Amino acid sequence: MLQKVIPTHPHIHVVQSLPGNANAYFDLVKQNHLEGIVMKRSDSPYEINKRSYNWLIVINFQYNDVYITGIRKGELYCYHS
Repeated sequence: MLQKVIPTHPHIHVVQSLPGNANAYFDLVKQNHLEGIVMKRSDSPYEINKRSYNWLIVINFQYNDVYITGIRKGELYCYHS
């Protein structure tokens, strides 16, 4: 339904809804180094300016070990391992 009402735009992406196994879907998100997923109850409405346990954001936190090898005023040089 959203694809019918939202115009095509390079900064707007309609995301597919995938009901079912959130754990398997999140594993795919991690394998592809994506940001995360939003899980929601299918019968829950969107609530403006409210947080709800009916809508949960699951973030794929990604970390890197870095070594700072030198600092110059205004610039930072680092080595990524």
